[in-house]
Amino acid sequence: MHIVVHTGRDDWASRIEEDEEKPNIAKELKALLGPKGKFYEATSGSVMISNCSSGPAGSVTIFPEGRSFSGLRDYEGVYHDFVRMLLVPEDLRVEAPGKLPFKDHSSGENITILICGHNARDSRCGIMGPLLRDEFKAQSKKSVHERSGWEPDVSLISHIGGHAFAGNIIIYFPSTWTKHPLAGKGIWYGRVEPKHVEGILRETVTKGVIIEELFRGGLDLDGRLLKLGQ
Repeated sequence: MHIVVHTGRDDWASRIEEDEEKPNIAKELKALLGPKGKFYEATSGSVMISNCSSGPAGSVTIFPEGRSFSGLRDYEGVYHDFVRMLLVPEDLRVEAPGKLPFKDHSSGENITILICGHNARDSRCGIMGPLLRDEFKAQSKKSVHERSGWEPDVSLISHIGGHAFAGNIIIYFPSTWTKHPLAGKGIWYGRVEPKHVEGILRETVTKGVIIEELFRGGLDLDGRLLKLGQ
């Protein structure tokens, strides 16, 4: 599971849990889900938490499901309840008393491209991330939108591991796109350069074809890791 915290900025501290922004949602969730956290064993330590440059600030998206929530700043104990109701395995979840205390504003209709651009953590991603973001946005407008009537959501993200593989990108495909070969999956590419962007949009985003030389791994809706050939 990948928890993406929308911050509306991309100048995070090297360790996002030490960022001075208040409230620091990533810090609060890491405290509950990290190795010393109350829910670490319940989630088998399989939750990744990242900050994201897109807004609205204070909202959170759960991938690969693509469910988005706001309202995590509104009351005491909100992070604890958010984890218990939405992030632990279903057989351990606590039902909300009536409506969820967080606003669900999921659309689940668009592909999301997240690009590591965490400059304070490693300058390689800090340099390559913005270049790739700009190229993905430019190429999306020029090609994908014209062919299929939609554009992916493109944002920078904090450290996801493996700076030596910069540029690192993760592409999440909505499960609602039932005819797409990669529906409900997340695909992680490494050593991506601007010259690769047009091919990624054409082959992976539009056709659902994995580019083997860039492939670092993937995730499906059940949390299983993907390998080539699956």
